[in-house]
Amino acid sequence: MPFHPHTLSVVLALFLTVPVPATARAIAAHNRIARATAQSDVIVQLFQYNWNSVANECTNYLGPLGYGYAQVSPPHEHILGTQWSSDYAPVSYKIHSKRVTYPYSGTGIGGSPYSPFDYPAVPYTASDFHAECDIDWFNATSIHDCWLPGLSDLRTESDHVRDMQRAYLADLVSLGVDGFRFDAAKWMAVDDIANFLSELSPKPFAVQEAEWIQGSPVQPNDYERNGNVHEFRHTWSLDVAFLQDGGLDSLFQTPYPDWVTSDNANVFVANHDTERSGGDLRSTSSNNAYLLATIYTLAQSYGHPTILSGYDFTDKDAGAPVDSDEMLLDVDCSNGTHRCEQRWPVISAMVKFHNTVSGSDMRRAVAAGKNQISFGRGDVGHVAINYENATWSANIQTDVPDGIYCDVISSCQRTVNVSGGFFAYDVYAYDSVAFHTGEK
Repeated sequence: MPFHPHTLSVVLALFLTVPVPATARAIAAHNRIARATAQSDVIVQLFQYNWNSVANECTNYLGPLGYGYAQVSPPHEHILGTQWSSDYAPVSYKIHSKRVTYPYSGTGIGGSPYSPFDYPAVPYTASDFHAECDIDWFNATSIHDCWLPGLSDLRTESDHVRDMQRAYLADLVSLGVDGFRFDAAKWMAVDDIANFLSELSPKPFAVQEAEWIQGSPVQPNDYERNGNVHEFRHTWSLDVAFLQDGGLDSLFQTPYPDWVTSDNANVFVANHDTERSGGDLRSTSSNNAYLLATIYTLAQSYGHPTILSGYDFTDKDAGAPVDSDEMLLDVDCSNGTHRCEQRWPVISAMVKFHNTVSGSDMRRAVAAGKNQISFGRGDVGHVAINYENATWSANIQTDVPDGIYCDVISSCQRTVNVSGGFFAYDVYAYDSVAFHTGEK
């Protein structure tokens, strides 16, 4: 039995290049100046990438394309298994996982033995765990201290557990890690996470998974004092607009006042969980919905975006491809398995749009129809999205100065002529147009 997956996805800031690693430690030993100079707030979730592939992606694509951070899967030793979820079942805090090839023996992938309530490689013993109990979803103490099915729950309020957690985080920071994504943060008290981060220097970037549930005594906003928080309601609003006939014009009503504040919100179209849920947006959604939702997310002004870089699957539990030793293969974006969304021309072009308009207010928001919307970002950029099955012949007012601009959605195959504060444009069915002053 692994313990409760209060696991950490590691976030690395990008500064154009990262040295190619020979070991897991080398991937974190990148240029530390990146912490203060990340060129963007856009994160790419490199889901199930091995270390060599992380280094290649950061060096040759993410940095040059203008992304700010790479989020990698948990680096700790975990249980054996090819399922992606095995990464989230730690047995020790050794930096040893499916992402690097080492000989192993024993029970954990790094050779560490474990049994229920006994993890000698940490070490944790029975006194470090809460007694088993079922979660009462309307009781905060129960949410934090009881068990998710089959997972023993660490006493994160105890001095020993806190010492072990802080030591693990400090080790990662010493290796060059710039931040952490706290999986299942909602099942830990806010004060416990604050304690884990309190002694780290320099202070790392933090993203916390704390899903909103109506009426719950534990709310995402509670975690803002520790850093960023995933705002699932942004994702669900996209699902409603694109998949449930709610209309793109409904997006202009968001964010609602009770959402996580924009400065602390992490927003996404899909992550590794939601794309496996059955009812949410994914790369295979019809009518170009996934790409249009990503264009909207990168163009609008709320929160800090994360782009999922995933792989195709038919079994939702299946991990990324592995070799005969069950170690992750290098990512190959040309073989039809890894999707590498971060390299898609429209998404990378919208990352540049996002970076260019950063800090500009959202204005001139207009709905020409239920599924035809446009808006500007200050006098720097403008976007229009058509989620109908016919061309939208639009004549749109903008604050972008008069001139001829590249339509970044078409990779500059089409241009936009702004004249007298307006632009006329045929937005094709299930398509978009976007332009900004950084690319003419």
